[in-house]
Amino acid sequence: MEQTERIKVLVVDDSFYMRYKIQSMLNQDPRIMIVGDAKDGLDALEKIPALRPDVVTLDIEMPRLNGLEALKEIMEKYPTPVIMLSSFTTRGAKETIQSLQSGAVDFVPKPNAQDMDTVKEILIEKILAASGANLRALKFQERPPISLPTAFPQAMEMHGIIVGCSTGGPKALSHIIPAIPPDFPAAIVIVQHMPAGFTRSLADRLNDRSLVRVKEGQDGDSLMPGCAIVAPGGYHLEIAEGRISLSKAPPVNRLRPAGDGSGRNGRRRGVEASRWENHSRTRIYLHRIWHVQERD
Repeated sequence: MEQTERIKVLVVDDSFYMRYKIQSMLNQDPRIMIVGDAKDGLDALEKIPALRPDVVTLDIEMPRLNGLEALKEIMEKYPTPVIMLSSFTTRGAKETIQSLQSGAVDFVPKPNAQDMDTVKEILIEKILAASGANLRALKFQERPPISLPTAFPQAMEMHGIIVGCSTGGPKALSHIIPAIPPDFPAAIVIVQHMPAGFTRSLADRLNDRSLVRVKEGQDGDSLMPGCAIVAPGGYHLEIAEGRISLSKAPPVNRLRPAGDGSGRNGRRRGVEASRWENHSRTRIYLHRIWHVQERD
């Protein structure tokens, strides 16, 4: 897409008020053009072929056909970058993680009257980023699972690694982490750019599908071989002498946690940056950890 072209957006939400507010926010950016709205998943599936949006914003909880079901249909029939709108609830967080692993490129918490301006900036930024996802070319066919040793050959020579990822990370992680054997000799730290309230659901879902243990990190946790720790949203994760510490230090590039930030913090405390890979348009940073607790 040329930079001079406006990004066509379809807004899908069962609330007339929310459709109106989202469209009002997006109409303030000259780079974005609202091509239509839909009141539920079935309405969206009827309109996408005619409107041909570049990006779809999709509510999760809707009547007739909810966001998760509609997402699967969109990915199969009309592969289009989708940004989910999610509530800050336990159920909302679980469904958000499921949607990201099913093909949504990103998500934004549903706005309320107090944070409209903040959500507007985030949503516009994510729409601009999502518009570059080439899902039509990929036809969203599932790839075979990729093991961490295959994706990162140096991992087998390390005491531990940090995997840092952002947009598209949950889907990439859903391929990589479940393929790791239970006797994997290195500790794993996952830094997914995600706000508080969602990383616990990410860790729980990965744990249910993986042979290694996956948990949301807590201050003072030891790094152990064959265990993956997910940095909790809203905190930076630092590594010192085989343990993690959490901090409320200022965001790095507006992110907390931040994958590159954890690498820099750890490098002064026994972590050496190694390289990063690109997996399914997801930037994944790989850092080398020197100090890890021995397995019991």
